Amino acid sequence: MSKFHKILSNGLVGLNVLLVFFLLFESKLQVPVFLQPLGRMHPLLLHLPIGLFVALIVLFLFKKELEADTFSKIFTLLAGTTALLAVSTAIFGLFLSNESSYSIDQLFWHKWTGVLFSWIAYLIYLFPKIQNPKIEWGILGAGMVAMIAAGHIGGEITHGENFIFEAFKTEEKIELTDSSNIYTAKIFPILEQKCIQCHNDQKVKGELNMSTIAKLMKGGKNGFLWEPGNALNSHLIKRALLPLEEKEHMPPKGKPQLTTYEIQVLTAWINEGASTDKLIGDYKTKPEFYDLVMGGAEKEFTPSKVYTFAGASESAIEEANTPFCSVYPLAYGSPALEAKFFVSQRFNVETLEGLKKVGDQIISLNLAKMPLTDKDLGIISNFKNLEYLNLNGTDIEGASIEELSKLKNLKSLAISNTKFTSQNMEKLKSLKSLEELYVWEVPMSNKLKDELQTASPKLAIFEGFDPSKEAPLRLNAPTLVNKKTVIKDKEKIVLKHVLKGVEIRYTLDGTTPDSANGLIYKDPIEMTKYTKLKACAVKDGWYSSEILESDFYFAKLSPISSTLLTAPNDQYKANGGQTLIDLKKGDIDNFKDNNWLGYKETDLVCLFEFEKAEVINNISVSYLSQESGYIMPPTKVEFWAGTDKNNLKLIQTQIPEQLTKVEPRKNVGISAILPAGSTYKYVKIVAKPIAKLPSWHRGKGDKGWVFIDEVFFN
Repeated sequence: MSKFHKILSNGLVGLNVLLVFFLLFESKLQVPVFLQPLGRMHPLLLHLPIGLFVALIVLFLFKKELEADTFSKIFTLLAGTTALLAVSTAIFGLFLSNESSYSIDQLFWHKWTGVLFSWIAYLIYLFPKIQNPKIEWGILGAGMVAMIAAGHIGGEITHGENFIFEAFKTEEKIELTDSSNIYTAKIFPILEQKCIQCHNDQKVKGELNMSTIAKLMKGGKNGFLWEPGNALNSHLIKRALLPLEEKEHMPPKGKPQLTTYEIQVLTAWINEGASTDKLIGDYKTKPEFYDLVMGGAEKEFTPSKVYTFAGASESAIEEANTPFCSVYPLAYGSPALEAKFFVSQRFNVETLEGLKKVGDQIISLNLAKMPLTDKDLGIISNFKNLEYLNLNGTDIEGASIEELSKLKNLKSLAISNTKFTSQNMEKLKSLKSLEELYVWEVPMSNKLKDELQTASPKLAIFEGFDPSKEAPLRLNAPTLVNKKTVIKDKEKIVLKHVLKGVEIRYTLDGTTPDSANGLIYKDPIEMTKYTKLKACAVKDGWYSSEILESDFYFAKLSPISSTLLTAPNDQYKANGGQTLIDLKKGDIDNFKDNNWLGYKETDLVCLFEFEKAEVINNISVSYLSQESGYIMPPTKVEFWAGTDKNNLKLIQTQIPEQLTKVEPRKNVGISAILPAGSTYKYVKIVAKPIAKLPSWHRGKGDKGWVFIDEVFFN
């Protein structure tokens, strides 16, 4: 044997021994970052030893046709290269498995069949020493079996089970009836066809397993797959609507894509609450969704109008979106956009101005109940392709309504419950393109109505509900004018309602108001401590509104320091102890907004110090309740106080009300009333996170989080 072949043989032995060593002690293996690119070369290299091994078998089949010396040279070159590539590919694959999220069982057999093939490849390299055809063919046969086994398991890991014969699989038609489970019959088949291939028990891409409801509900690396009631902020829909070329688009390019109809079904299902328990028949009260589900792809939505203008860039659309303004395509693949504003207290004109970047693409704009004024109509008049405008419940008086005459495509305008005057209603005549006008609870005279319809015969005018003629409807809840829930000295709580003649009833003690119970709102409400406000609107001939509920915090005393005695989770440490006394409330829609402290593994323990001993009558702790994020009320809050920080006494323990079902996210407060007249220089707060999520929760048995943004002293 030449010196080169001797070095190669010894090197192959060393590499194969190293491979087995790595595999036996895999749990201790940590792959440095600079070696990770080698691991990712595994899919690239693995085809080479397979091809060369097949070439070796072909060479053996024609051994008698070649001269012995020629065969020996070709064989040695092929066998040595195959053995070297086989062991390298196996080692690189081991590196790759260290950072992947595939099924442990399948990886186990893939690794060991790969190791077996690598050793067999080395034995084949030693054939010149064996010189026994039966043994040689036996080793070649064993190598073929090991190669096929490793390749088959590897294929199932990357492409899913039964990938080779999937094309022959006949799709089982599920009959849809009112008694069919909505998730099992309609939603799961979509996920099974388009998503589960990469998110299953064997291949858990992105740490997301969609094979069962329980596993799917745990979410993945980027959080939960959907947010019930909010499809636009759900990962599933956001990823599906990204351009195909985007790395984050799902399913990935080259995989079967979701159809427009499937996206519509998933979007509508999420917006309806994403229930996995309801039957299809339960949605008969939601005819649009029911018809969409029962209709099938043959009734796939097609926009009645094809828009030829250029689409906005993905970055522009993303920039226009905020937590309180959603901008999204009218339909899959359409350049036309819809924009909708939420939460009147968070409205600002700058966000409306920001829509100018996608103004040419906006055809529908919903500003209902926003504190919009006439001067803002000038901004809206820049959206030249706007067709549908909802101004219901705004503060528009109509003085500048003629600004909208610049919108030559405006077909539908809603101005119900606005402050339009009779004089300004006349200015609606300037809007020549209108086909729909909604004018409930505004001064629309019969004369003006006739004049408008004479000028525009196609115009349909909707005057809304007359409680004297129809069955009662439910009122909207009162609106909270205050934009902040932290009240300082001399500030007051202000409520309003857009409908004339409505009476607002409220309570401050946690009880629920109705048409007969509660204080009658006449003037702004003064408060001097933490207050749980509940309010509703009532009016003769109407059903009472839903309850408006808000927690208000009163801040009178300010500690000079706030020291965390236990460390928060690294992801949610905000500004440390200062976070709890900066009077900045956390955003309930974004618990990562740097105003929340998050604890999971340990209790939150914080020590507050005052400049001098103060009379403290009340302490309030503000926390987040968001079960979808595993963020639950603390199970217990302890209040310790004293004049010596090393000798504090337990003054009071509060047990917050725990969640018993899925509820909307909310900011909640809990308050402790201290002994009257007592003075304290130090206060310690202990808040305990839930140890095990309850059985009704999708993460039952897991640890929960506790998130706190502020502590107030009075």
